[in-house]
Amino acid sequence: MEKLGRFVLQTIGVIGAEFAMVIVAGFIAPQNRTLATVFLAVLAAVAGYSTFKPLFQSRFFGPIGTGFVAVTAGLSAVGFYTAPLDAASLSALRGTNPSQYLVEIHKTDPDLWMKELAVLDPPQFAVEKDKQAQGAALAAKEAEAKSAEASKLALDEAAKKTQDFEALHQKIVADIARADWVDARTNLASARREFSDDYPAIEPEIEAAALAAAKALPASDTEGSQRAYELLALMQPDNDAYAAKVKIYADQQAAIRAKAEAVRLAPVKKLVKEVDKVEGVTYLQSRYRPKYLNTRSTVYLYIGTKEGYRPTLRMKVQYTASDWLFVQDMAVGMAGMKFAFIDGPFERDNNSTIWEWVDVEPNPLQIEMLRKMAEVDDVTLRFDGQQYHKDVTLSSKDKQALREVLDAWDALNGTN
Repeated sequence: MEKLGRFVLQTIGVIGAEFAMVIVAGFIAPQNRTLATVFLAVLAAVAGYSTFKPLFQSRFFGPIGTGFVAVTAGLSAVGFYTAPLDAASLSALRGTNPSQYLVEIHKTDPDLWMKELAVLDPPQFAVEKDKQAQGAALAAKEAEAKSAEASKLALDEAAKKTQDFEALHQKIVADIARADWVDARTNLASARREFSDDYPAIEPEIEAAALAAAKALPASDTEGSQRAYELLALMQPDNDAYAAKVKIYADQQAAIRAKAEAVRLAPVKKLVKEVDKVEGVTYLQSRYRPKYLNTRSTVYLYIGTKEGYRPTLRMKVQYTASDWLFVQDMAVGMAGMKFAFIDGPFERDNNSTIWEWVDVEPNPLQIEMLRKMAEVDDVTLRFDGQQYHKDVTLSSKDKQALREVLDAWDALNGTN
């Protein structure tokens, strides 16, 4: 308790001493801010040391306490030095210490500082005025340089825009000259979009060139004529003559395409249709195909079509006779060579005769072999059974059936 009492009394004494020294620093500050700040820093250091004296006697806390007191003193000094004086203190300071007064008002009011500087320190005022004039002249020069640079950039940009527009103009003219109507349309749209202010001046020239080129096209070039008048209609959407020409050539193009499509699909028209209403599948087959599985031994093709699906090419390999062969695979002999063609398993059925068959989707290699089989004069189908084999000659009707279905298949796939 005695130690605690001494500590409390010591602390009260330190606080009282600090209060007294703050009052003294307050009196000094209006006269000399620097002296008052030093005075206050010493005060903070002494007060800190006195209050935390036991810490300084500790080997561990001594350095920590020293650092704390140093920082506290420094912050107190900085805060006191930078804090603005009140109006009364400033007024008093103006009469007793003009130099310090000018320092103080320079922190808070630069305009007032210049006015007071003219009265209290004319030589320094002249120096500061000269600095301001030099600064203003430098700022004006920098502004002038920026303005000149901006003007030059604007001129360069305008020149580049003019150059780009003229290049695009010449592209359009060249496109029309070589009847490249797709590029002409693309570049024309770019010119109207990117150079809306400059484009109207060249439109009459482009329209005249396009019209002359359109009239020079041969009557057979209906597609080129359509594209040319579409370009003209794009430039002059209210021109009924241009719109009428576009429709005429578009109708002619549609008729040409319809005719070409009919020619392309002509092989499909040759095939016989059989409709499976339950499955919604239409089968396309050659009229030369065998009617039944036990009609004859052969290989043939057919096509299955269904709305919403791609066509499918199918192949049947069938063997029929009076006795079972138990077919395992079939090979093809042509042009003096034997080719493996298809392996089983084969399905089987019978009544008064037997028939064995396989129904698959042919692979690309088999399709190519079927094309050759349809064209070669002598083709032999060898059906290999469990113990024996049977050779069958591919008839001309069977070859014709292969050709017809393959031509239709090519037509449906756009490869004919």
